Amino acid sequence: MMMLNLKKLSRVKIPLLILAFGFLSITACQSDFTKLVKAEAATGEKYTDLIFKIKMGQTQKDFYTQCWELNKKGLISQGPGNQSVLYVIDSTSTFFPSDNKIDMLFYGVFDDKKNIVGMKMKFSYAAWAPWNEALQSDDLMNQLSSDLLAPYPGNNFIDFDTKDEAHPAKVKIDGDRQIHMFILDSRYVELRIENTLLKYNL
Repeated sequence: MMMLNLKKLSRVKIPLLILAFGFLSITACQSDFTKLVKAEAATGEKYTDLIFKIKMGQTQKDFYTQCWELNKKGLISQGPGNQSVLYVIDSTSTFFPSDNKIDMLFYGVFDDKKNIVGMKMKFSYAAWAPWNEALQSDDLMNQLSSDLLAPYPGNNFIDFDTKDEAHPAKVKIDGDRQIHMFILDSRYVELRIENTLLKYNL
């Protein structure tokens, strides 16, 4: 099995989310969202777990070390272009089980001190094809809305009106954690986990 080239990974920057979270600009709807973020932050609940024992605040070196260990165990592999880590979700997955295999690409988000401040993920059905109507990204996002409650318990995902019918979005706020996902295209659902206290300077 090919081992992860962590040195190469460290030099590669994953492209920014194409939506750049533009849905958080100031509107009446988003004022309600701001109230929700502040109300959840006020609970004092802290969520640091990201995935595979990787946590908020750990160093970039910690991230690479954990990925190296997972790779040696055969649990993960290199993602396309060596720009992310690939984990395959199936019926035996400990992340969450799925009858339809799902490819999950993930990579840490780091601050200028190289500490982890979030996680970016991209999901797609492994058997996706343009003509397979049952394995499109809208069906996948609906599945993720329920299945992701296992690794990330708390409130349910809620719809968020992005004013962009091509890229519908959902968001989940629990204490100081925000999980935002949106349809990238017919195949991919993109997701980001962030700390609301850092993101919104609360």
